[in-house]
Amino acid sequence: MSIPQSFSTRQSGDFVSPDGLPSPLEGTQTQTAPIRLTSRPSPPPDIWRQKNTSASQHYEAALDEKSHEGHRSNQERIAQGIASLRDVFVQDHPDGAPADFRKVVESSLEAIIKTAEFDTSPYTSKISQQDDADFIHGYGKYLLYGADNLDAPFCLQYFHFSPGQKTPIHDHPVPCTSLVVRGQLVERRYSAVSGSEARKIERMTRPYFDRKNFLDISLPNIHSLKNKQAEFSGSVHFYYIDGDIHSRAVKSIFLKARKEERLENETQ
Repeated sequence: MSIPQSFSTRQSGDFVSPDGLPSPLEGTQTQTAPIRLTSRPSPPPDIWRQKNTSASQHYEAALDEKSHEGHRSNQERIAQGIASLRDVFVQDHPDGAPADFRKVVESSLEAIIKTAEFDTSPYTSKISQQDDADFIHGYGKYLLYGADNLDAPFCLQYFHFSPGQKTPIHDHPVPCTSLVVRGQLVERRYSAVSGSEARKIERMTRPYFDRKNFLDISLPNIHSLKNKQAEFSGSVHFYYIDGDIHSRAVKSIFLKARKEERLENETQ
């Protein structure tokens, strides 16, 4: 089982099989079914090692050889699960569009993670030294799966938080879903008071396997995630982007509104 990898030969409108197997719909394109399913050759075994190495220079934490193999195993099992979903989708919806399949995957996120027996043990935070000035925002970020269809791309990423680590306050340019898969996280939601500052409006504790959606990006979706436990925590994120290392899941970074920050400091 090979993990999907971007190829420059893809065509607009193609729905690419994630498992590299011949699609049952190849050669059946019709006027009423403009979306055609195509297969692609399996990439060389070192393609994803190269991609992961490149990604580690941008946002992923470097992994030792054993941990890297565990990461690869997670990727492969998730790819198998999504390939199985694709087979069922093709059978039930032979004229289905890539965007429809993406919705199926998004709605099946919990089942995909459970079936893949997703293992968080190989992962680490990008910055692990608590005396490092960048420690707070140094959580690990790992690409688990990328479907690069031009009409309906999506990816799954894993965030690994050391105790005390958090995301910046941010919003998203694309719909997304997050699922807590290790420990628990605290999510804070915010309302923008300017183009660069936001005021906290809600705080919630998200337990293991809690799911939250930001599927309507016309609504405010400014938030942050933080691990306030003494143990590691982690969450899987589903984005409507292709997972390439240059794709951005964050639209804007906000600072906490200064008045609110002063009030919090006064009450601490």
